[in-house]
Amino acid sequence: MISRDTLERALPLAQQLEDVSLNVVQGSPLAAIMDTCSTYGLHVEGRNFEELDLGEALTYIQDRCNEKDDNGGNTHHAVVSAFVETSAQSIRQVLDYSRNVVIPDIKAVLEKVEQSVMGVKAAQLEPYVIVQDIDPVVLNNPLLMELVERFSETTARDTGTRELIDLTIDVVKERVASGAAQFDEEVAAALTANNGQGWELVRMVIAGQVALEEIPAVAAIGVHLLAKAIFDNPFEGVAMSLTEYNDRVSQLIEQSGRIVYQELEQIARRKKLGLLYNGGSVPSTRPGVREIHVNQPVYLAMLEQGLTPEALIGNEMLGRLYGDSQLVEKKDELVNQYTREMNLRNVQKSIEDFNLIRRSIEVIIANEIAGRADEELVADKGTMQSILKELIGQITERDLVYPAILVRNLVCRVFYAHTDCLRFVTLIDDLGEKYPEMSPREVVLIATNVYIALWTCSQVVVA
Repeated sequence: MISRDTLERALPLAQQLEDVSLNVVQGSPLAAIMDTCSTYGLHVEGRNFEELDLGEALTYIQDRCNEKDDNGGNTHHAVVSAFVETSAQSIRQVLDYSRNVVIPDIKAVLEKVEQSVMGVKAAQLEPYVIVQDIDPVVLNNPLLMELVERFSETTARDTGTRELIDLTIDVVKERVASGAAQFDEEVAAALTANNGQGWELVRMVIAGQVALEEIPAVAAIGVHLLAKAIFDNPFEGVAMSLTEYNDRVSQLIEQSGRIVYQELEQIARRKKLGLLYNGGSVPSTRPGVREIHVNQPVYLAMLEQGLTPEALIGNEMLGRLYGDSQLVEKKDELVNQYTREMNLRNVQKSIEDFNLIRRSIEVIIANEIAGRADEELVADKGTMQSILKELIGQITERDLVYPAILVRNLVCRVFYAHTDCLRFVTLIDDLGEKYPEMSPREVVLIATNVYIALWTCSQVVVA
């Protein structure tokens, strides 16, 4: 039964839509209801329905909707009840399928995507890092100069990379020890700095994994001491003759001694002249990154004079175009160079990240399609893969800002396009984000109400 109060409550909305021509979609559940109470073309007591005053019209509509049929039933009530049952059944299906199938599926795919692309955007962009050097104590130890002074006239030769043997760090530490307690402590302290980077570089040179010329002079001390300790005494398993072995070790002794001697000379010169740079840039432990080593006291003083880290890196990008005394004066030019270079790198990395992430998502979902039984899919696997490929081609960089939304949309459009789950799940996500203080149950309840309204409105069109 429809009451007068119900009609009066609906009146304001009807008045707001008075100038809008609306039609229901023929054949829809809502059209069936409208057929039971339509006033189109009706005449009441010889007058057109539109000529009735408001009170008369409401009374007529109420009576029409509540009139009994030949069997004593009420057609309007029966149709409305069927509409409610149809709506409820539709909502239950969408809710249950979304909760038990679609949402778990989205979460599983999203987890795989996140694991696949983890760290992509956090990768190092800058090609250089500035390392402020404070000379290790061992470089001021007179014993070190005595050890390498005889290599002052040694000609520089590229030692390249050739494996002697791959030792453990513990063995490297044991063989580097010279027996002079104070000196050994200072060497160990220098090689242990930066999480033991020095020890690792010594091991890598002996293993042929990095060239001697590419490591810092402090690490070259360790190479020098280790090479002297193992000369003419190869480890078991060395794949070369004793002559070849001793030639290689001698080369490392001479060149590491030369490198260390030159470093000691540079330190003396830097102290005398107040030089900024501690040699050329060297590879970092991070792939694709080089370290710019600077004398900390000089660097800090230049920062106070107006130099910036960006300007220093900009000068490195230009191949150290300007000397120490020109850096502050040329700061603006160098910062501009840094900015241009980094902008180019950012653009290039954005393109690389975009392609990598998009490809990862495609592979993961393609594997999901391939791994599912035919009866779980709405089409054959070839068609599903084609649908996926088309959707992947529509992804933009903006979509990658919200990967969870992207994965949600892709999973629903690939696997569940035959359902209305994408709309319902999207409602849940949007409401959850808008009202974070609400419980999941409250969010689903409100989403259900909104979905019912949208489902009902989808049966109405503007004429």
